[in-house]
Amino acid sequence: MRPSSKVMMCCGLAMCAGIGLATLPLRAQGGDAPAVEQRVATVDTIRLLRWSMQSPASIAERNTLSETIRARLGAIEQQWTALNTANGSLPAGDPQIEVNNQQMQALAQQYSDVQQSSESAMDQLQANQVKAVYERIVKASHDMAASLGYSHVLSSPLTVETDSFANTAVAMQSLVGRPVLVAPEGDDLTLRIAAALNIEEPKPVVESPTSGPDGPVHDAGGSPAPSSGDAPAGGQPPSDPPAGGAGSPPPARR
Repeated sequence: MRPSSKVMMCCGLAMCAGIGLATLPLRAQGGDAPAVEQRVATVDTIRLLRWSMQSPASIAERNTLSETIRARLGAIEQQWTALNTANGSLPAGDPQIEVNNQQMQALAQQYSDVQQSSESAMDQLQANQVKAVYERIVKASHDMAASLGYSHVLSSPLTVETDSFANTAVAMQSLVGRPVLVAPEGDDLTLRIAAALNIEEPKPVVESPTSGPDGPVHDAGGSPAPSSGDAPAGGQPPSDPPAGGAGSPPPARR
């Protein structure tokens, strides 16, 4: 799953869905109790989460982790390459070749392990980022509801971009995320909360790698790819290099 899909999944799980929007006269239990007027507002939580995840600060935090992972993979690759180069200078049949090959296999496994753990680390970082922003949105919603006289704030966008319905699954997901069908724009607090939390709509820019050809690659959502390379076929170099000990190429790096 791409980082942007993971981010959106976290956003979807963090969204609180609601139904209906109006000034509702609700009558408390007890028969003759007076009706209490309820004011309901909306906030597009998903939009705010998406904007925050695409902010320079959030991207920089993910880039830092990405570069740390890249450095670990690069160090392992250098060790593997050094052993492979050493094998190339040894005569065929030299027992040191087998010793080096065993170390290369261990390094290739370590490389694969780091790749797998890096994906989990990036997932966790993104989830933590979403959680932190969501908690701020909830608090801001409480504060703004109290100051503006709203009794309820529903998490729902006011519009659905039907042009983005690429297939039925996407359409259904978008519709489920918008339970409120009719709502006055004046009761939408999205932009007010964005301003209060200093969350800005990201400008449409094409992000470039941060450090040459091996820099972290970003997807459309601004998330760096959690893995910096591919382990060799099968996860490790062959145990029996050709005569002369040339071995296989090091793990490919994107």
